[in-house]
Amino acid sequence: QALQIYGYIAFHMEDAYKTTSTVYAEGLVFQGGEMVGVARGINHAPTSQQSGTDISGLHINAYERAVIIKNMDHISVHDCLTFKVNLSLTDFQHFELINVNNSNFHHLMMACPGVGTGGGGIVDNGITMLNCHSNHISNVQASYWANGGNIVLLAGGSSGNTVEAVTKGSNATSLGDTIGLSAAGNNYFSNIDDQSFSALPVGVGEPSIANAI
Repeated sequence: QALQIYGYIAFHMEDAYKTTSTVYAEGLVFQGGEMVGVARGINHAPTSQQSGTDISGLHINAYERAVIIKNMDHISVHDCLTFKVNLSLTDFQHFELINVNNSNFHHLMMACPGVGTGGGGIVDNGITMLNCHSNHISNVQASYWANGGNIVLLAGGSSGNTVEAVTKGSNATSLGDTIGLSAAGNNYFSNIDDQSFSALPVGVGEPSIANAI
């Protein structure tokens, strides 16, 4: 039986929740809760590919990562509000996804209010996807951003993903390109704020060849 967690509250921890093996990795349900002043909110990284997770209704205020998901298929992450702690002086990712496939991420609000630039060497990203395939990302907003980065960054061969309805909110002028592409494969985009994209991979001359925009 998978873990089902509701209304979880955590303050000032390294990992508010952490998966370290395959035990309880499949079918995790995490609905409603608050994680404040943590290094990492949800760190769901089983050691082999698992499936079936629902994460929703969370408020996470973290120093390094709000949510880490690794080696998962068929999951749903939605209706979450994530913040970078304003005292954090390190690179930040709201959602770090590694080897995640056939999943849905929607209605996510991300912000870094009151965060300094750390001397200009810090980069904050929204959703970072590394070797992720056939996912659907929609209705994502980023606001109060001081350290560049992308709202959605596809890297490490990520392909077959559909990304739509991604917007810059208020006080987000320091954001870099809305969509970042780094060695990404064939992905699909629509309704992207500012139609702002990073350069296509080397050797690709037209957007329609590697990424349909």
